[in-house]
Amino acid sequence: TFDDASQKARSYCDQNQLPFIHPFDDEKVIEGQATIALEILEQTKVGIDVLFLPVGGGGVASGISSVFRALSPQTKIIGVEPEGSPSMSVSIQNKNNTELESVDKFVDGASVKKVGELNFELCQRYLNDMTTVHEGKICQTILDMYNKDAIVVEPAGAMTVAVLDQYREEIKGKNVV
Repeated sequence: TFDDASQKARSYCDQNQLPFIHPFDDEKVIEGQATIALEILEQTKVGIDVLFLPVGGGGVASGISSVFRALSPQTKIIGVEPEGSPSMSVSIQNKNNTELESVDKFVDGASVKKVGELNFELCQRYLNDMTTVHEGKICQTILDMYNKDAIVVEPAGAMTVAVLDQYREEIKGKNVV
């Protein structure tokens, strides 16, 4: 899991007197991931009504949502987590960055026990909503994308597509990313 790998990396850095650069709870990493938002906005000529963001540790979501709040404030931003790893959802609900006791490992790219502190602050401020999607639905989406469109996608990449059914009525006729 991410948490196991992070612990090993921190130990290695400590033992070898090396700096540890956090993969998502770091201002510069968040700024780098925020450039994804600039690319999205550059590639569209129409306003974006709804933006679905995958959430693991919160780096991508905090970076992108920060830029969208500044440059496209009318866009509704929805964070999406796997149902078995709702660390951001639980933290926002508790109004406190909360560590989960365990996480489901299927969506390995978005399964963390605790989101980053900076990420929690930014997501709490900039996301309009958080939701979860069942791992079975994510798995079915992976299969559908492969069988129907020959697209190979990892579980974390399929989350935001998998959740679209839950928002079918809300997004009908809107520009969605």
